[in-house]
Amino acid sequence: MNIFIFQTRRIGDFFQSVPLIESLASADGDEAKKIDILIDESIYDIKNIFNTEINFITYESILNPLGISVKCLNKFDKFLLDLTSEYELAVNLNYDFANSLFLNFFKNQKKGFIVLNKSKKTAESISRSGPANYLFNIVKNRSLNRINITDIYSLIGSEKTAEIKTSYGIIKLKKKIESKKKRLSGEPVRICISIGATHQKRIWQSENYAKLISLLSLNLNCEIIIVGTPEESSAAEEIKQKLPDGVNIIDLTGKTNLNELIYLIKDFDLIIASDTGTLHIAQIFNVPSVSLYTGNANFYETGPHVENSYVIHSVIQCYPCMQHEPCRFNYACKNDINPEDVFNLALMQIIKNKLHYSFKEQEIKFSDVKKRVIANVKKGNFSVAVCKHLSSVHFYPLYKRKISKNDFASEILKFCWINVLSKNSLKIDKNNVLRYTNKYYKIDESLLNSLIKEINFIKGVFENASKSFNKEDKNDKYAALYFEKFKNSVKSLGLNYSYFKLACDYFIDELNLSGAQKSFNDIILLLDNAIDILKMF
Repeated sequence: MNIFIFQTRRIGDFFQSVPLIESLASADGDEAKKIDILIDESIYDIKNIFNTEINFITYESILNPLGISVKCLNKFDKFLLDLTSEYELAVNLNYDFANSLFLNFFKNQKKGFIVLNKSKKTAESISRSGPANYLFNIVKNRSLNRINITDIYSLIGSEKTAEIKTSYGIIKLKKKIESKKKRLSGEPVRICISIGATHQKRIWQSENYAKLISLLSLNLNCEIIIVGTPEESSAAEEIKQKLPDGVNIIDLTGKTNLNELIYLIKDFDLIIASDTGTLHIAQIFNVPSVSLYTGNANFYETGPHVENSYVIHSVIQCYPCMQHEPCRFNYACKNDINPEDVFNLALMQIIKNKLHYSFKEQEIKFSDVKKRVIANVKKGNFSVAVCKHLSSVHFYPLYKRKISKNDFASEILKFCWINVLSKNSLKIDKNNVLRYTNKYYKIDESLLNSLIKEINFIKGVFENASKSFNKEDKNDKYAALYFEKFKNSVKSLGLNYSYFKLACDYFIDELNLSGAQKSFNDIILLLDNAIDILKMF
């Protein structure tokens, strides 16, 4: 079977799609598979760390040797028709016009974002499968999404959630297991600190990194390596100038290419980073992490997917924001995260991963450090989430706490969404949902009853409308007017019940793209599942 995958976004996005690529490469069946992945030219060198059955290409690498330019449309069209005819499956993971247009040339099964002719009514140029439509709509509803991007990519490409592994067969490089040797030899623990990010909203202050490095150096027998791009070298110099005498680090910012960085990352004992490519590379090699999520970085969406990863994040009302929006609050979300709390989470990872032989003085208890973090969370403007696997990636608080109606609804709906986006093939383990939700959240009975009542009402709206839609002739001008009025009613539902706005936006797009029957079926299934789960509490 020949498979073509489009993943032309940044390096972090690529590594978050590795579980999908692994799944497609190792799917059941004796048939040999050929997988070609179209990636951005800037990360082309990653081809060297993957096994030979995965072939990496760029637009430049397939066109230049043939002397074909996109400007020569006749030659280009013929070339695309010849190239795409050999694939049985094509998956486009990016909302990108060029990729989506390219996907139209594939004759067989297509998944993800696909270009269609523009509609005069909607000016919509790209069609989307259900999971791709969900991905498109979470951009407008970031605070409502609870599904990790690794699972969304897998739902787009394989209609199932990601299978998270400690080692991926498609990757040549393997992490060395050296903890026992280190324990015997007294070798220092290797800690990577990635100081950069693609946006100012996600870059922690240099004085905070300096204080964190000082705490790590003072308390641990460790080797601290800071990494980053050439553009981040000046930030690394600032950090070094702020370090007290006697604290030494290895500064590799701007001194490694992508392949060299990957070789380094795979053997670190711990990584501390914001939402950046370095963090997501480390996840593929199962490196324990403490990550900082601020600004436009939503940990539910792009958080680390290794079990028991710690995320420290802001809880101010504007988090997560949109990348293009200027910050009106002087980056308050970054100021809320203190070096001492990041250090304590690093200690928790070191103890949890049995690297506590690195402590310079007395043994430190995990429970004592956790109590310190929880005490600070309760009085501060930040929180800590822990990654857990329940057949998909989920994040839960560090301790049992109260939950608002919107957050509770989003927590329940995430399980329902996975069932809907997998076309009902991934069944909900409702007892597991009940167990984990009760373990991490205090649920007020009046809140629960109110939510059941509201979702029953919303379900009734869609059920009644569904019956009317089935009777109407779509070509009738009055029916068309009715459809438009109902879309406006759905928008109003999203405003009145804010936890349901993501579902409303998804429904309206599905109505335009997939028709009434699928759209109503998806939403009614989503609501039925939610009611069934809520009634179990």
